[in-house]
Amino acid sequence: MSRLTILIPFVGNTELLEDTLVSVLENRPSRCEVLVVLGRPYEDPYDVGDEVRFVRARKPTALAGCLNLGLRMSRTGLVHVVACGTEVAEGWTDDAMGHFKDARVACVAPLVLNAQRPERVVAAGVDYHAAGTVRWLRAGSRVDAVAAGATEVLSPHMAAAFYRKSALERVGGFEAGAGDRFTMLDVAIALQRSGHRTILEPGCQVRLSPAAHRSTGTFRKALDAERFFWRWAGTNGWSRSVASHVTALAAEAGHRMWRPSIVPWIAGRLLGGLSIGNRRRSDQRFEQTFSANQVRGTARPPHYVVGGSHSRSEARRTVS
Repeated sequence: MSRLTILIPFVGNTELLEDTLVSVLENRPSRCEVLVVLGRPYEDPYDVGDEVRFVRARKPTALAGCLNLGLRMSRTGLVHVVACGTEVAEGWTDDAMGHFKDARVACVAPLVLNAQRPERVVAAGVDYHAAGTVRWLRAGSRVDAVAAGATEVLSPHMAAAFYRKSALERVGGFEAGAGDRFTMLDVAIALQRSGHRTILEPGCQVRLSPAAHRSTGTFRKALDAERFFWRWAGTNGWSRSVASHVTALAAEAGHRMWRPSIVPWIAGRLLGGLSIGNRRRSDQRFEQTFSANQVRGTARPPHYVVGGSHSRSEARRTVS
């Protein structure tokens, strides 16, 4: 029986998929299944179908759709998401798996390194602030500057993450409305709000190719970021979040003022600001989650802060 599903969502870059597949197949642990969800066509030219289970989406599918399909098709209680462009080494799962002995742990975040400069950190987890800004923790630091020992963080980097399948199912899986860039951060906030923990394990390391950072247009980036802000703004209190957000937008607008990107940036922010309905649907979704989890005695109160100073102190707390 497998104890771990390694889930690779494919949404378009064949070269990155094949690099990741080679790395995973060369270093995979025992008792695991490798599942590739194809959100775009792929013909398996190297005939690895006897080692990899390919699942095809019925139509072109974005990241969240691929991940949810993979969850449904997985045969284990633990699922390890590995993005295309991520490379692994022998034994990379060993230090992560033990954290799931704690029933409160829903996610383990690996330390993500730069594949071209493996001594440099891409992210030691991810934080999200009330103003609507995302921070990759310890980005650019030397790997030996990251403290040994596990710590609690808000979210894993989108390069890779280990999940408890039942916890993901409890919060409704991954939300397509969050957009590819925010899919894993979105579910991390959902897991936190439902009383679960995300743990950074520095002993578990993956390497991310710089080519995996897809070039997204200014309009799309601004649209997704604004929609995501309104989706979760109420979590930190509306007055605090909106005031911080306006200040951050003013600073960014000043930075872009004389650049061509200012026009698509403003358009994306304005359109994204019309996403109040998306936020309301999110609130309804988690009202149900809280009700279910409060019966189990695991839920944190809905006003629990997901960004700002409270979250930063949480992120640096050493796990006992």
